[in-house]
Amino acid sequence: MDKEANKQENSDIYTGDLERKKRWYAPSADIYEAVRPQYSRDIIAYAVEHARLTAASHLLEIGCGPGTATTALASHGICITCLEPNQIFFRIARHNCRTFPNVIVHNLALEQWPIRPKSFDAVMAASAFHWVTADVAYSKAAAALVDGGYLVLLWNMTLLPANEVNKMLLPVYEGHDLGFIHPEVESLETQDLNITKFGENIIDSGLFKDLTCYSETVRITYSVDDYLLLLSTYSKYLSLPPEIRNKLFHDMKKVIVEQFGENLDLTYKSACHIARKVS
Repeated sequence: MDKEANKQENSDIYTGDLERKKRWYAPSADIYEAVRPQYSRDIIAYAVEHARLTAASHLLEIGCGPGTATTALASHGICITCLEPNQIFFRIARHNCRTFPNVIVHNLALEQWPIRPKSFDAVMAASAFHWVTADVAYSKAAAALVDGGYLVLLWNMTLLPANEVNKMLLPVYEGHDLGFIHPEVESLETQDLNITKFGENIIDSGLFKDLTCYSETVRITYSVDDYLLLLSTYSKYLSLPPEIRNKLFHDMKKVIVEQFGENLDLTYKSACHIARKVS
């Protein structure tokens, strides 16, 4: 497997063919719902307070996935129009939101959605904004917002095992033909820097101002099996042929269980950016 070609293919997922992006999570949509973490009460409360969301608010959500953040916000009575291009996520989100008459889910990408100018008090994306080309994402979000409306971006960053786990797993990765794929060596400090960059991108668009951000460090325990399922929902592992991915995970599990037991403690950064539309 050519390292640079595979790395480029993985990065092209976010900016390339819309039809490919629609299908990307299809093999792992049910797993995604089961093992990806929720957003904390504090993150949701920050979004509600600082975007001034009430039961009278109308919110547009870009890429709602299985409705992870949708249901948390819908419980506040907020009216939410969701756009989800993936057919399987669309069905899961509709099922998960079935008890919220204030939520409508459309099987559409933002790129396909006909703009309803100045129709929404807030536009939100939960770990999904990077799936839309920046110029389209910011311009359509701004166009959909009322004057002074809010852009709300939620982020759950990659879940990270302890450094000693990565060190023990490195020989496993090196024993497989994985191209650019390696253990998660990203630090919490790096995640903080990336969150800061995400905020800078909002302001650099020229369409939003008055940026605020809240972030927190989350610690969570996964079983080894659930951790490997979690990895299978990350794009770099989805890009692997199934037989290679399955063999890698088999060998990883053996090392983790022998060295660390049946559970892993993981940490990650969760964050919320909020900015106002420039009138």
